[in-house]
Amino acid sequence: MRTTLSQFAAAAVLALACAQVACGGEHAPRTEEAHARAQASAPAAPASAVPPRQFVQEFYDWYVPFAAWQTEGPAWSGMPAAREQAISPELLAALKKDAAAGADAEEIVGLDYDPFLNAQDPCERYEAGPATPSGAGYRVEVFGVCGGERHPTADVVAELQPRGRTWVFTNFRDPAHDGGDLRSMLRRLEQDRRSGPDSAGEPAASSTGGGPTR
Repeated sequence: MRTTLSQFAAAAVLALACAQVACGGEHAPRTEEAHARAQASAPAAPASAVPPRQFVQEFYDWYVPFAAWQTEGPAWSGMPAAREQAISPELLAALKKDAAAGADAEEIVGLDYDPFLNAQDPCERYEAGPATPSGAGYRVEVFGVCGGERHPTADVVAELQPRGRTWVFTNFRDPAHDGGDLRSMLRRLEQDRRSGPDSAGEPAASSTGGGPTR
């Protein structure tokens, strides 16, 4: 009888072990597959680059005090060359063209707010939210902190993509206006200037749904 019980116990242990292995074998590949899909969906980070959220935060930590001290012309048009590298060449060229057009005009024919902050009266500090994969890059919501209180909704959404060994900003979106973004705004303003003085300026820009709301 002892032999029979021993054999039965051994068989039971063996069966339990086999069941655990089977279960593990069934679910482990699924977990690994899900993890692989998540990793594959995230854009590849540049070599030696900081995480996208940190890149955005470091830029705003520098830019906000810099902009506060600018008294002549738009702050974004007077950034040092080393800092301009944070902006994609295409977006930077469009911003410079807009600033140059405004400098030669007697009335507003370009941006009349800070496109990086999406505001005319910026807060004293801005905080970057989590980075969300978007196409070939990421989107990062940026929240203004005014009077020590963080805005409940984002002031602007920064878009960035890998470029070389770092990130660059490729666009800035207005979360309060669906579809409102800086690149589209700059194109519309340039079209208005080409059309003539009657159609250029602030009304055409505001009619598209872009621009600051705070």
